[in-house]
Amino acid sequence: MSRNTNRGTNARASTSGLTAIDFGSALSFNECVDLIASCPEIRVHVEGEPGIGKSSLLKSVAARSGINRYAYIDVPNLDLGDTAMPVLKHDTKTTGYYPNERFQLHHGEPVAIMLDEFSKGAEPVKNMLHPLLESVNPRFGDIPLPPGSIVFSSGNLSGDGVGDGRKAHTVGRQTTVRMRKPDAQSWIHNFAVNADIDGSIIAWVDRTPHTMASYLDDGQEDNHYIFNPRRPVKAYVSPRSLERASSIVRRRRLMSENTLTCALIGSKPTAPCGLTVRSKTICRHGRRLSITLAMPGCPSRRVRLRC
Repeated sequence: MSRNTNRGTNARASTSGLTAIDFGSALSFNECVDLIASCPEIRVHVEGEPGIGKSSLLKSVAARSGINRYAYIDVPNLDLGDTAMPVLKHDTKTTGYYPNERFQLHHGEPVAIMLDEFSKGAEPVKNMLHPLLESVNPRFGDIPLPPGSIVFSSGNLSGDGVGDGRKAHTVGRQTTVRMRKPDAQSWIHNFAVNADIDGSIIAWVDRTPHTMASYLDDGQEDNHYIFNPRRPVKAYVSPRSLERASSIVRRRRLMSENTLTCALIGSKPTAPCGLTVRSKTICRHGRRLSITLAMPGCPSRRVRLRC
């Protein structure tokens, strides 16, 4: 049996009659949450493919750990001036830092901080944030991190080819884990239902489970639905793009046929899950919309949307 390193733990029969466990090298969303929340003293870096839900970790980590305040920091979109400002201390003739309010440090209470896409940040910004990654005396500028706080970061896999990189001294201060892309059933039962994703989108994923495969899985070289750095595409299926497609489809009653079609087609580069509307029909009462969703080189799948 070939090893699938993306989908976690696999079991296979051995010649001795016992079951041999082939442990994968990636964690599920919930396993990432458990690790980060259970070990607040370590600095975890979560890496994974684009659009698989890494940015959603923060609220779950805060809830799991009982922390009331959390700060989502979109590192690549920060300039150095967005982090903190130097202030003069006239009594000591020295300078200090006032951190930006977005970090939630001014309350003096435990805070969960997610440094999202840290590995894509500008070097001066990463240098400013780096003391937060220390296990001993973590701080931001000269402001100590409140006891009980959690700091973790995220980024894409270096092999994804989207500009991620961390220096050796950063890697040495973090525990790096890979978060795997959920398969179709995991996404449906662990996310889509709870997030109230439109039933038409859920049905489409249920009928086309290969759209939630990972390029790291075996036998996915010809899967044109998914992100694959070895075959760059502008549109691909991911939990993020499915959520956007759901928002569009859910408001179909407010749109004309043409508006709905153009919205689904025009949500590139992360198209509404990389779907293209090839055909559509309206029943004479205008209450049912049938859309054929497909991508070039892939079998079509029809989903009926009830209005």
